[in-house]
Amino acid sequence: MDKGEFKKEGLDVTLKVLPTPDALPLLAKGDIDALWAAPEAAVTNGIKGGFDIKWVAGNFSPDPKSKSGLWVRLENGETAAQVRMAGRRMGTMIGKGSVIAYLMQQALAQHGGGLDRIQYQQLGSADVLTALQNGGVDSAWLLDPVWRRVDGQPGYAFLGGQPLGGTSAR
Repeated sequence: MDKGEFKKEGLDVTLKVLPTPDALPLLAKGDIDALWAAPEAAVTNGIKGGFDIKWVAGNFSPDPKSKSGLWVRLENGETAAQVRMAGRRMGTMIGKGSVIAYLMQQALAQHGGGLDRIQYQQLGSADVLTALQNGGVDSAWLLDPVWRRVDGQPGYAFLGGQPLGGTSAR
């Protein structure tokens, strides 16, 4: 919006951050014109429930250098290679019905965890990083560009995330 691209096209745009399950009914009723969402359970359920909506564009192409994914706050003496995730609390703005849950499971499993072996805490987008930094959660699924705030900082490690054209965590 800051670059004026919408204005150049004669579009009056207001951006709002809404969870997909809240935004879908608004889209179906015509109260909002577009929605950026992953092909998650809420979208599928909305379509099966009769929402007359159409998918018009892909929603994610990661930068090859992206570290969007599972970040952990290291405990005393831990390194990224030896982190055990079982029993830890993971904060994320992404719901369990998201397609990204598959990648979350893979990253957690590589570190002795799994979606069934962690405490899952869904947070608002503005709260995920804050909760990780302040100790409210032990780990977080951080999206672009938020992960850059902890990348290279002592006490944090990237454990895996969105693959480039594949399905396994890095």
